Amino acid sequence: EGFGLVSVASVDPTANAENLVKAFVDGNVTSADLSLSANATRVSDANAAVITIGVVGSAGADAHSNTTGNTQVYFGSASTVTASGNVTGSAVANNRSNAKATGGGGGVIGVGILESNANLTAGTTAYFNPNAQVLQAGNVELSAVAVNTAKADTTAGTGGVVSVRGSQATARV
Repeated sequence: EGFGLVSVASVDPTANAENLVKAFVDGNVTSADLSLSANATRVSDANAAVITIGVVGSAGADAHSNTTGNTQVYFGSASTVTASGNVTGSAVANNRSNAKATGGGGGVIGVGILESNANLTAGTTAYFNPNAQVLQAGNVELSAVAVNTAKADTTAGTGGVVSVRGSQATARV
């Protein structure tokens, strides 16, 4: 927040969440049941709030949120599985990226320029590599489930004899 004859304020928060989660077999396995599971939750939140008041009040904000990562379950090329029961693999991911910018400027001249960007790049996979072998199993089941959410909110307000404002919100998945 800023107050004065000429008041200028700018904020630029950035939030990042990134990781790799994997479960895999890449060798000989003999078992009753074989279950592989990879679970991931990635969350990034960037929030900016700025207010200026003066004869000239100018406010700027640029919030960036980035969520990146892969969740994998796989059977490698060198894997040989013999199971008297079931063979299962499950990859589950919950990925979220949120960016929010709010604010504005007020005075005889009021300016408010705000932007928010939420980016989400994530993969969720379950697979058999070439040459992977299941020699014996009751049932074989692979699943990959992901919930990916990117949200960007921007609100700009200004007041004055001369009033300039602009806002942009971008969400990418």
